[in-house]
Amino acid sequence: MSTTFVFKRKVNRDDNTTRFKARFCVRGYEEPDDGSDCFAPTSDNTNLRALVALAAAKRWKFRTFDVKSAFTGARIHKPLFIRPPIAMNVPKGYGLRLDKTL
Repeated sequence: MSTTFVFKRKVNRDDNTTRFKARFCVRGYEEPDDGSDCFAPTSDNTNLRALVALAAAKRWKFRTFDVKSAFTGARIHKPLFIRPPIAMNVPKGYGLRLDKTL
């Protein structure tokens, strides 16, 4: 998979630059996928309403929470290599092995 840097300029209310930020990103859409380990459950409002109604009827405690970084730093169970960014000056033919997700 190839990699890229994403650069961003942070500005204040007066449109003056306050800082520069950079992120190292892996283009995950290029990863070969055999479809064997793909699981992405989704829900709609109907399911949520039914779950809240069931919790109210059974007098269950119902709490909500938001997970903003569910996949940050997750372990990788198979070897995954990425191409280094051009700025690293790594010899041609070499790659970087990921131990955790980016």
